[in-house]
Amino acid sequence: MKKLIFTLILSISGLSCLAQPEVVLGDPFKSSGLDNIYDFDAQICTAAPKGYEAFYISHYGRHGSRYPYTATVATALLDLLHEAEGKENLSEYGSGLMARVELFMEKAGNHIGELTDLGRQQQYRLAGEMAERYPQAFRKGAVVTAQASSSPRSILSMASFCTALARKCPSIRIDQFQGFAETQATAPNMGRNPLRIKGPGLGNPYRESPAEFMQRRFPEFTETVLGKMFRDPYAALGDRDVQYLMDHIYMLIGGMNSLPDGVRMDFSDIATPETLARMWELDNYQRFCEYIVYTASCCSVFKDIIERADARLALLDSAAGKLEGRADGRAERRAEGRAEGLRRELGEHLLEGAESHGALVEVLRRLRRLKADAALHEIVDTVAARLVLIVALSVQGRHQLHGASGVAVVFRCELGHGLDVLHQRRHVKGIADALENIAAARGGG
Repeated sequence: MKKLIFTLILSISGLSCLAQPEVVLGDPFKSSGLDNIYDFDAQICTAAPKGYEAFYISHYGRHGSRYPYTATVATALLDLLHEAEGKENLSEYGSGLMARVELFMEKAGNHIGELTDLGRQQQYRLAGEMAERYPQAFRKGAVVTAQASSSPRSILSMASFCTALARKCPSIRIDQFQGFAETQATAPNMGRNPLRIKGPGLGNPYRESPAEFMQRRFPEFTETVLGKMFRDPYAALGDRDVQYLMDHIYMLIGGMNSLPDGVRMDFSDIATPETLARMWELDNYQRFCEYIVYTASCCSVFKDIIERADARLALLDSAAGKLEGRADGRAERRAEGRAEGLRRELGEHLLEGAESHGALVEVLRRLRRLKADAALHEIVDTVAARLVLIVALSVQGRHQLHGASGVAVVFRCELGHGLDVLHQRRHVKGIADALENIAAARGGG
């Protein structure tokens, strides 16, 4: 059975961005923006290509549902209501709304940014469904490496996910990490990350600022939304940033989906479904302008995913041997025997006189055979790769050639870590080219 790596890129914040305005109008639940919750509706999983099975999963997900990530979600509006109250500029509706927002802050004010119970349950379910769908990736002895960014809600989300996975698959090993190195793989755009990749992000292809976009798409916001709260909405707004206020009112409405029953309050009366859909559109544009500058720093997320997948693929043959019950070491013994035979043959040639250069020619010929074997993924492993290093060192010692030293220096570290260098074609080609240059320099053909 051939193997297949599955890379799952999951982010609940992205789900609303995939929706269309008409979808949001049909289901306001989908208009929550950053507070959109995980969607566990029935999904049809893409089948693996014929002859393949999943054996490795790279899962990148967001933390579970949380309380408002900042108190300004509520206080941006509440401060405006308090100020208007002192100036007798509140409408009857605005007075009642102020009391409700105050009550909400009494309930949620001490939990800003915390993971909710719903957030934990989401991680439990994600882990359980993943284990059920891809049991071959969680066989006995499998190793799961989990990483989180520095926010407590992300660390607790990781812990919840791993707890559920450990219960579902008790025979696997789970390692959990959090630090600056893990931040590079999770939230590298954090300003205090010293490892952050610096460089130009993608420029915004649109000329309008979020405020200009709002003025074009929703110029009536002050009258239709703030007009319900204040007798004179323009006087209440003053010189405040209307786009900033709209953004926080939008998060106040949408964030209720994530909260416990005893804390959740209904603020949907602030906006009609049509108004909420318009606010959703404005929020999408504002987030796009905010996040597009992170394109350089966030490259490290994909770099981590690719490097880990490559490392797993480098162990493919040995892992497949274990999964198929071929742990008796027969393949290893065959490889060792073959490498020992080549070592003896090459050793004899290296004893030839330096003037004949026959040793270099034969080394190159033998190496090409190894190269062909590696391309076919036959029995060529670290033992044979170490043989190449031995040859390079021997050639350097007997012929005083710097090229061979270069071969040794380039690959010594990776060989020391036990990587199967000859299954990586770039390494095979690099060694072959280096020895070919040595032979040409010495006139050996």
